[in-house]
Amino acid sequence: MSSTKNLLLAALLLAPLAASAEEAKGPKVTFSGMVDAYYELNLSHGQTVASRSQFYGAEPGFNLNFAKLTTVAELAPVTVRLDLGFGPIISAIGNDHVEQAFASMKLGAFTVDAGRFVTPGGFEVYEAKDNWVYSKGLLFTYALPTAHEGVRVAFPLTEQLTLTGYVANGGDLSLPDNGASGSPYKTGILNLLFAKDATTAAGTLYVTKNPVTTQDGYLLDVVFTQGLGKISFNVSGDYGSFSSGGGNGSFSWLGLGASAKLQLSDPLKLVGRIEYLDDPDGGRTATGAAGVNLLSFTAGAGYAIGQNAELKAELRIDKASEDIYQSAKDSMVTAHLAAVAWF
Repeated sequence: MSSTKNLLLAALLLAPLAASAEEAKGPKVTFSGMVDAYYELNLSHGQTVASRSQFYGAEPGFNLNFAKLTTVAELAPVTVRLDLGFGPIISAIGNDHVEQAFASMKLGAFTVDAGRFVTPGGFEVYEAKDNWVYSKGLLFTYALPTAHEGVRVAFPLTEQLTLTGYVANGGDLSLPDNGASGSPYKTGILNLLFAKDATTAAGTLYVTKNPVTTQDGYLLDVVFTQGLGKISFNVSGDYGSFSSGGGNGSFSWLGLGASAKLQLSDPLKLVGRIEYLDDPDGGRTATGAAGVNLLSFTAGAGYAIGQNAELKAELRIDKASEDIYQSAKDSMVTAHLAAVAWF
């Protein structure tokens, strides 16, 4: 009998400790990652010549494009996300291999994020597994910024419509925002996203001030994507401008693009993309020409390997209005064969 009483007494004494341990439990942590490697063949120049139209690529040959590791820690009401990247592509994004790093908090209907995040504009993303076409397009390369450091607040206006506002460091809407200029200038971003079934439409407005040249700038990005059974298509557009200031002249740029995807079977898809970039003042492409426009055609295919890998192949033709490519040529033809795997 005494042993039974002792057990009951021990249970009563340990119950508060067990409850306290339950309350103090750690966050739920999940990991994911991706490896993206490719082989590039230059069909119009030598195999040491990289394309000026593919800023995120490297020289022809075998290349590790992007290796990524993502950690997400959830403990309501706060979620912390860290995206680390390695490979040539991360140098154009980031800050010491950090693609994204932010804390997210739910405040009623609002979601508040603080830290570093990739830009909300554009159709393509850095992760090749989520893009229809493998190589990065002209709009992604020249028309849009990369990443921002600051605060963003998202609010769902309806089930399908979300409004997100950003306040980040001032920038030139091209180079990555590393918060290193010490400038008091800020960038304001407003993103409106509509998503319903197979339809997605988004508009993003950037208003900024270049911390180096003190030029005022803005950029409007629009994206529309529609799925129609086995066929999907996207149209995108960008128009940006910087006014004169600090002794620097004004410049503007215009980008237009369209992409299509045909899902022939569960593993096999065909893709295509056409893009046009007008840089009349040379402010975005920095090709050395006073002004240039670029036209790019890409056709390719993707073949899924199970649930977490894909082989991608493509042929790409880039044409410029000036002889901006090596050997005084106005065009370049490249081929890519890529393998992308994720978990």
